[in-house]
Amino acid sequence: MLQTILQRINHWWRTGAVNQIYLPASVRSELTEVLSALQKRRILAIIGPRRTGKSTLIMQSIDHLLKSGVDCKRILLFGGDEQRLFVDKADIFTIIEEYLRETVGESVEALSERIYIFIDEIHFCADWQIILKNYYDKLYNIKFIVSGSSSAHLFDNARESLLGRIEYLHVLPLSFSQFLQFNNSLRGQSTAILFNETKHSVITNPVEFYEEIRKDYYAVVIDNSYQRLLKEYFIGGGYPEYFCHDNLLVWQKQLREDTIMQGLYRDVVSVFGVKNPEILERLLGFVADNQGQAFSFASLAQTIGVEAATASSYVDYLDKAFLLTALENYSGNFGKTLRKNKKLFVLDNGIRNSLLSQSEIDATTEGALAESCVVQDLCKFARVNIGSVYYWRDNKIEVDAILKFANNIIPIEVKYRNSIDKKSSAGIKTFTAKFECNQGIIVSKNILALENDILTVPLWVFALAVH
Repeated sequence: MLQTILQRINHWWRTGAVNQIYLPASVRSELTEVLSALQKRRILAIIGPRRTGKSTLIMQSIDHLLKSGVDCKRILLFGGDEQRLFVDKADIFTIIEEYLRETVGESVEALSERIYIFIDEIHFCADWQIILKNYYDKLYNIKFIVSGSSSAHLFDNARESLLGRIEYLHVLPLSFSQFLQFNNSLRGQSTAILFNETKHSVITNPVEFYEEIRKDYYAVVIDNSYQRLLKEYFIGGGYPEYFCHDNLLVWQKQLREDTIMQGLYRDVVSVFGVKNPEILERLLGFVADNQGQAFSFASLAQTIGVEAATASSYVDYLDKAFLLTALENYSGNFGKTLRKNKKLFVLDNGIRNSLLSQSEIDATTEGALAESCVVQDLCKFARVNIGSVYYWRDNKIEVDAILKFANNIIPIEVKYRNSIDKKSSAGIKTFTAKFECNQGIIVSKNILALENDILTVPLWVFALAVH
């Protein structure tokens, strides 16, 4: 029975190739990282929200292995949510051992060549950390690649048992740079993706970055395609399936019914045993309607009608399910940072707009969405560079985002408009004086300038150059 089901899932055992239906024309940039990880022994965990392309990355990786000459029967794929496989007390160990016996024809101890085992939605599998640890520690010739939609299981439960044995790759909604790549490949357009291969980083070398790109910038600034596509990205968001829809209202309906509700009910309610899922919906909707604002858990709890401890837990659940991003208020004192208000964002602007049934945006909303884009780009940078993202507020003075990594502390203010006055840099100047850092960034709508080590840069340039 197991063998029959596995043969249906792993159709390349019969055909020698991945069915083209699973291989879209567009390729996420994370594929390069997955292919690189295939050469390493450590377990790779691909994690992120539903519908961001994790399963597609797996299929593209399998396609790569087959085209590289790997025997088709030495590649196994199955899903932790494939209920037909997990009957009669079957588990991951049972499935792998039957696969080795019936398909590979070798024992695990005597594998002549490496086998590749892909397990999608592994967080639904019981005791998966223990089973994979056992295979890994015995030095069997197996490469495991797993995926999951909730970081709760993959991080919290695997941190101890798989310490030093597993590495993580986040696959989140598309960044603006990736959005442009998908737009080009799926729509046949040819918008140049500028500034993402510059020698200097807009983050770590803002002055040098400015000197490097200003000539190219003024050569392309008359082209409004970047602003047009950025506004489309603001509204539609970064889920890849957006490009399969011509009707925005239909797309927003799909986001609400599939991505949001599945994320809530399968990755939050079922995982954490939430008894009142309607409060989760209320909380998510409230954050969407107050994007980028800071709240204490006490005030948030009063608004949604729960205890402060419950509000704190629910924000944490939504964060782990990749539906919310929460920023701490930066302080030189770690204890003070934890005690202060949290600044909350819906992770993806398309999700935010679908929650509010908002298909058009005004200037105020545009500014909030721009700030959210900057925060998500900074969070991605921080994950890669072992850093953290905060905001900063001291009485009435505020900076939208603070990026801390290595020995760098960089204040970033978002002023998504066509004119920047002296007040725009007041928060950055106060912060740099207080915390003794010497550079800052203002993200504007279309202004590129450098003054007193504060770089003002258009959002579309910033989004293409964060590396």
